[in-house]
Amino acid sequence: MPEASRTLYNGGNPDAPIPYQRVEFMPTSKMSTYLVAFCIGQFEYLQATTKNGTLVRAICTPGKKDLLHYALDCGVQSIEWYEDFFGLRYALPKMDMIAVPDFAMGAMENWGLVTYRETDLLCDPEKASVARMTRVATVVAHELAHQWFGNLVTM
Repeated sequence: MPEASRTLYNGGNPDAPIPYQRVEFMPTSKMSTYLVAFCIGQFEYLQATTKNGTLVRAICTPGKKDLLHYALDCGVQSIEWYEDFFGLRYALPKMDMIAVPDFAMGAMENWGLVTYRETDLLCDPEKASVARMTRVATVVAHELAHQWFGNLVTM
């Protein structure tokens, strides 16, 4: 992988830029094969922690980080709400939400590494319409619901 690239994976992963080399990830929970994901590239991110200690990161390609604040807030609030409602903590130690340029689908609920079309994750609340902000919040909440319905239940 090129120098200055980062790798993302369902489970834990290194966070520092690394030169061409083999990358090994921490073992993940048992999961269906359609939920396995990894991303390689140059990324920027914002992060926060839920009240139960889950690391949540909103990730994008360089130059768009200022458009991640709203989605990150939606992600943290969604995870906390689902945990409270179901009485069941999110099963993984982290949740990465990444905006993928030219992503044909709206989003994909990979366990611990949800991929989103940029238009469904990046948002400037100062300039966005209510409809746009509602779309981002709805897609984030929908994809994170899959972390309980689908991902966890499947296994």
